[in-house]
Amino acid sequence: MNSRIVLLFGFLAVGFVLITWVGSGADLSIGPEVDLSALPKTIDGWVGEDVEIPDDTVQVLQANQFVNRIYRDSGGQEISMHSANWSNKEIFSETPHHPEICYPGAGWTIQGRRPAKITTAAGDIPIELISFQKDQKWVVTCHWFQVADIYFFSSDGFKTKRHRFWGKKAWPSTTKFLLQTLAPTIDAAQERLEGFATLIANELAKEHD
Repeated sequence: MNSRIVLLFGFLAVGFVLITWVGSGADLSIGPEVDLSALPKTIDGWVGEDVEIPDDTVQVLQANQFVNRIYRDSGGQEISMHSANWSNKEIFSETPHHPEICYPGAGWTIQGRRPAKITTAAGDIPIELISFQKDQKWVVTCHWFQVADIYFFSSDGFKTKRHRFWGKKAWPSTTKFLLQTLAPTIDAAQERLEGFATLIANELAKEHD
């Protein structure tokens, strides 16, 4: 397997964010809001290749659906993408498998982080870029989460709006989007990651047109 792919998908087996219990869960249902199968393999010149996840990593993820790919453009640039959706009725987590936990758990050190925003067909989406280093390797990630029409990159971004769901027997699912590219700094990767993140968000917005 391409070592660059392993850099991203190997982290999925490391570091597990604690799940938040929602009430007793007896009658609670969580429905899928995002159909990740709608993400195309070819997006505006980027061509994706599916990457298989080992069975033990799948068990750690506890996601009901996920997509793992590496996309390449004609210039040879690569972006790894991991998207997952959690709709297990017994549990609810605002930010499952946050990169600030998984990457350091795999031996990577955070070098810098930067909040940003992308403008998409679904509206403005807050994202966060984080640079990591391990030995002589540097990567930059871009991530965000989605619950219904709420977008955020940390649990704090969801807490002010989660009251909308209190008392309801049906909760929306949580979807995570994580992009990664090889780059020495956030500045070197930001335009590339923001552009691709916008493409992903626009493709998913087509589901609701």
